[in-house]
Amino acid sequence: MNEAPVHPEINKTVTTQLWTNQSYNNELFSAPHAEARLYLGMASVGLWTILCGLGLFLNLENLFSPGFGGVWIEGFSALAAFHFIHALCSVPMDFLGGYFIPKRYQREYRKHAGSVSFRAFLGHWMAAASRDLLVLIFTSGILLTGTILLGPWALIPGSSLLLILAIFIQPQLAAWIGSIHQSETTSTDLKVKFTEANDPAYSGGITGWPGRETILIPELWKSRLSSETLEAAIQRRELAIRSGLRSRGIWVAAPWNLMGLTLGLVVTSWDGLSAAGLIRIYFISTIWQFIGLLLLPTLNRNAVRTLESGMKSKGYSENVLTNLNLQTACLQDGEIRRSKWVEAIFHPLPSVENRECKEQNTSSNASSLRAWHVVRMMLYLSITCGGILHRAVHC
Repeated sequence: MNEAPVHPEINKTVTTQLWTNQSYNNELFSAPHAEARLYLGMASVGLWTILCGLGLFLNLENLFSPGFGGVWIEGFSALAAFHFIHALCSVPMDFLGGYFIPKRYQREYRKHAGSVSFRAFLGHWMAAASRDLLVLIFTSGILLTGTILLGPWALIPGSSLLLILAIFIQPQLAAWIGSIHQSETTSTDLKVKFTEANDPAYSGGITGWPGRETILIPELWKSRLSSETLEAAIQRRELAIRSGLRSRGIWVAAPWNLMGLTLGLVVTSWDGLSAAGLIRIYFISTIWQFIGLLLLPTLNRNAVRTLESGMKSKGYSENVLTNLNLQTACLQDGEIRRSKWVEAIFHPLPSVENRECKEQNTSSNASSLRAWHVVRMMLYLSITCGGILHRAVHC
C-alpha cells in the first residue's frame, strides 16, 4: 500500500502546525474549486426554490397540461413535459458543475489524465441525465396512477413504497446513472465493496436497507491511503452502521420528504386526478426540502463528530484520524478550512479544521440530535417526490 500522502505538502509537519495553530502555508488550505461549487449550488438551489414559489403564485403548473387526451394521456404527457423542462433548465448548472469548474480548477476525470475531456463529459452527462429523467418520469407516473385509481391520499403510501424501493435499489441506480462499478469485494463482519467511478472525488458511502448494509469504498483510496488509514475509513463507516447513525439518517430523511407531500396535499386540496395538481404539490414539497437543506445539516455534522469520538474510543489515534480526514478531503475538494458561518448554513460535513476544533474546544452533547448523511439521503429520496433539487446541490 502506498504510504505517501495525496498532497505533496500534507505531512506530519503540516498536520502539527494546523492543530497547534502555528503558521502554515495558506495556499494549502485554499479551495477555489470548492468555493466555486458552493456558489453554483447556492445559485441553483435558490433559483429552483424561487421558481417553485413563483409557480405557486402564478399557477404555472397549468402550463404543462396539453389540454387533450383525457385523464391518463394528458396526465402522463404533462408529467413528462414537466420533468423534461426541468432537465433542460438544469443543463447550464450541469455544464458549470460537471465541466467548466473542474476544467477551470484542473479537477481531472480519473480516466482522462491531463485535463477534463469535453467529449468524455458530454457522453457521461447525456447518459446520466437521460436515465435520471426516466427515473423521475417513472416515479411521478406511479404516483399519479395510484391517486387516479385510489384517490389523492394514495400519494403518501405510494411515495412510501417508492421510498422503500429507492433504498433497496440505491446501488443499482448508482451504477446505472452514476456509472459506479464494483472492482473488488473484501469480506469483513459487514460487506465491503471497492468501487470505481469516473470522478476522482467519488467517496463511496453506505447503501442498503438497515440491517443489510453494504459499505462502498473508492478503489482509488487503496493506492492513495496507507493501509492503516484505509482500515480506519472502513471502520468509521462500520461504526456509522453499528451505532445506528446511518439508519437514523434514513428515518429522518424519508419522513421529511413525506411531510412535504402531506403539506402539499393539505394546502392544495388536490382531487388526485390532474397532473397539474401533482406538480403544484411538487412545488410545495421542493420549498419544504429547501427548508430541510437549512435545518438538517446540523444533524449530520453532529453525527460526524460523534463518529470521530467513537473512533478514538476504539483506539484510533488522533494522528491516524487527522491523516484520514486530510487525505480524503484532498481527494475531494481539498477544502481543509471553511468559515464556520458558511458551514453552519450550507455544509452537512464539517471541514477538517472545524471538525478538529469542535472536538478540542467543546464537549460532546449526548442529547444533541444526530443523523448520518441525512441531507444527502433526503436529496436522493426526493426522486420519489418530484426531485427538483436532487441535482441542484453541489456541495
